[in-house]
Amino acid sequence: MESLKLLKKLSIMVRVFLFLLSLFVTLKLDDILNWDWVTTLWSLWALFACLVGFAAGLLVASFSKFV
Repeated sequence: MESLKLLKKLSIMVRVFLFLLSLFVTLKLDDILNWDWVTTLWSLWALFACLVGFAAGLLVASFSKFV
């Protein structure tokens, strides 16, 4: 049951980051933001970092149940 709650939280977090990413890219393409692309895509890197952390946590948790 806890894993379902965790997956729901992860799903909400991914949706928020994707919303921010699409917002920043849209503002950059419309020349409203004068940022470079690295700054514009920061939310994509944050999303990747969260997903890597989540995957590492799941990996550790699954191996600890087998040992």
